Amino acid sequence: MAFDHRKFPEMVPHSFERICKEVKTGDLLLCSGTGSFSEIIKNVTESEFSHVGFIVRMNTIDRIFVFESVESTGVRPVVLRSYVNNYLGSGKGYPGRVMIARNAKFAECADVKKFVQFGADHFSYPFDEDEIMRIMGRIFASKLGLTHDEFKRDKEYICSEYVFEAFKAVGIHYAHDPRGFILPSDFPRDPDTFPVAVVAVEQ
Repeated sequence: MAFDHRKFPEMVPHSFERICKEVKTGDLLLCSGTGSFSEIIKNVTESEFSHVGFIVRMNTIDRIFVFESVESTGVRPVVLRSYVNNYLGSGKGYPGRVMIARNAKFAECADVKKFVQFGADHFSYPFDEDEIMRIMGRIFASKLGLTHDEFKRDKEYICSEYVFEAFKAVGIHYAHDPRGFILPSDFPRDPDTFPVAVVAVEQ
């Protein structure tokens, strides 16, 4: 059964140190930001989630990374500890709530090396600003009874498209929205994806 995103705000957070012992490469990082752009995404998509990335453990250097696509820089890696507790070098924690989730099929069938290679090979690819407007347009059009189910990909990525393509590269397919796009909230709705823990963010 898919995770009910409405339960996210009530989930009890766990310490970062505990989370570090549990997270694995291929885990999802799902965020509920409090910034203006994040609030717009949550309101328009009627979801608790505004952003998604994925986890890569690099034990040789004792670091855990988030691979993600963001408006300011496009596709990038960032150290998870900094992401959670020193967001953008601000000395403050991520502005919002953060959850780690896991796809049950990943450990069984995914080629981890290929998965990480896909993520790294797309570093510096640009963020798809136009796609945000297209998504909003399709959502509002659907409320008027208009449909658009074409799902095309290019070499620019919003956060959810980047994660979608990384999992697709290793044979794991997340269902995209029938209106022709993929949202952060589509990942926790997947029946094979379940929450691992909410991360306690230092403020």
